[in-house]
Amino acid sequence: MTFGLAAPFSAVASDGGGVSQEFRESGKLAHPRAFGTFTHFLHRFVRDKGLVSWEEGIRKTTSLPADLIGIKNRGKIQKKYHADVVVFNPSTLGDQATYQNPHLVSKGVEWVLVNGRIALAGGKLTNTAGGQVLRK
Repeated sequence: MTFGLAAPFSAVASDGGGVSQEFRESGKLAHPRAFGTFTHFLHRFVRDKGLVSWEEGIRKTTSLPADLIGIKNRGKIQKKYHADVVVFNPSTLGDQATYQNPHLVSKGVEWVLVNGRIALAGGKLTNTAGGQVLRK
């Protein structure tokens, strides 16, 4: 499995859907990947195992998947691209979601901007919804 992750053409993506606050409060359980796919890859295979560099790990989770499925103006910090940005602490980054407790957010994520709107500030949700459905 790790060889596949190291290949330059392999992307890291998830089919985990978003989970609303109402869903979380309902007591229903989501799959842990909805909360930890990317942080798991980055902390385990980039930081801990050194399988790929940080730069390559970020590319595998951002611009490469966007390019592969044809989503335009996403996945890079570049002029005329949407401002989707995650600021994290590489030394504390890690997933915490489990099958028994899948709604645990990842640790080490400090700021998240979605379409330029701050969704997470200082590790706390802002209740700002900047996302939109993307269609190819």
